[in-house]
Amino acid sequence: MRLPNVENPPAERAQQARVAAVLSRVADYARGPLTRRLHAPAPPIAVRPPPRGMRSLVYLVDFAGLPRVVLRADGRWLRAARLAYNFRSFARLGLPVPRLLGCDLSPLTRLRWGFYVLAEEFVEGHFVDHAPDRVAAVRAAARALARFHSVTRRTWGWPGIPRLGSYRAYFLGHVAKRAANLARRLPQGQAERLNAWFREQAAAAPLGSPFALTHGRVNCGNFVVRPDGEATLLDLIEARYGSFCPDLVAALDRLCARDETLMSAFLREYFAARPPECRAAFEGSRTFFEASRAVGRASNLTRRLARATDPGEAASFRSKLHQQAARLSGLSGVDLTVTG
Repeated sequence: MRLPNVENPPAERAQQARVAAVLSRVADYARGPLTRRLHAPAPPIAVRPPPRGMRSLVYLVDFAGLPRVVLRADGRWLRAARLAYNFRSFARLGLPVPRLLGCDLSPLTRLRWGFYVLAEEFVEGHFVDHAPDRVAAVRAAARALARFHSVTRRTWGWPGIPRLGSYRAYFLGHVAKRAANLARRLPQGQAERLNAWFREQAAAAPLGSPFALTHGRVNCGNFVVRPDGEATLLDLIEARYGSFCPDLVAALDRLCARDETLMSAFLREYFAARPPECRAAFEGSRTFFEASRAVGRASNLTRRLARATDPGEAASFRSKLHQQAARLSGLSGVDLTVTG
């Protein structure tokens, strides 16, 4: 199990405790129903949490003589059902995702074990930040993400449940909520000016149809670079149709760590697999989407700072909040002064 995240140690420790508390029930399920479902010749020899990725209840299950299995335990039926739908429908589209080996969405399973179950194949390879060749890894991730974004439709929202109404209004509504959180640490009037800037910039941003299939959780731990040099995308729960641009700015932050060489390699590879108008749309609105990501991170830090009880942790959040506010000011041209 990985060491606690220094950015949020209490939350990380709480999640590790939650994963450990469920482990014995997961192991019992793996020895019984999972072994029968997979027609394994014998119960698993090991069941353990993965070395990274503690946000969800995910476990690695090893059977003697069989490939490793990833078991996801989820207490919410709709979430588990949506994830199962994504696995199956994305596989039919030929997208680079793990193969779903089975799922158990029975209410009796929830009653007996405390969770619903999805079992997926374990993908061999390296996470982007652990790959021997980081440039080749981000290029592989770019190709995989471009394949996702090349799947489009006229409606936005979850893959199985399209939403009505304006995606632009929905996107700006999320920005406004995040700005409202940040406003608690800003002098009066600054958040209103920031929202006005977002509304003005949104007029030219690619927030209309057709909508791309997006991943929604772009980070190094959700891209595995396989031995064949291509990448598989993991953690499909937030996948939905919308603008492809937020995935790209997240990739530049998380996959490329804002490194100029990596960002250049990623964008070249990505746009080589996409129509020319996609590059023009992104370059024309990159500042808008970079700012929307910055206000989201600032909002998250504002909430964490409000909950922080440890002085050192609070000081770390406060410093990061000042950094994000300064970045947001630079992008938007709106003067933001964090107080407290």
